[in-house]
Amino acid sequence: RKDETSIGKNNRFTPEEAATNFVRINKIRMEKEQRLPAGITPELLATLKEKYGNRLRYADLPKDDNGDEYLTVIVCVPDRVVTSEFEKWIESNPLKAKELLVNACLLTHKEEVKADDGLFYAAVNAISSLIPLRKAVVRNI
Repeated sequence: RKDETSIGKNNRFTPEEAATNFVRINKIRMEKEQRLPAGITPELLATLKEKYGNRLRYADLPKDDNGDEYLTVIVCVPDRVVTSEFEKWIESNPLKAKELLVNACLLTHKEEVKADDGLFYAAVNAISSLIPLRKAVVRNI
């Protein structure tokens, strides 16, 4: 028939059905994208995006040793000042260096993370992996 649109091998939809399915699928996709992790509101996210721009990242911290459950937090990529302070203290006082990194870059769930050693060290690992390091290409002249 002229008024049918083929989608897939054996499925036939009218143009109206195809449009309705397209709208429904896009609506479901948008709802999935808008779901935020627990404790993170759209207002908080908007405020953090305004302040930190594209330096924001989600980090999923394991709540137990098995990795059965995770706490999703927002962290920011350390800037030069934070990285410099971290590197200054890492040899002489490693705990102070790690606390400095968490205090400066962990933007949500801070008290919960600082109260649990496993979450704390997972946050340190996540944030320290964000320190921007690029490898230069060195060539002979």
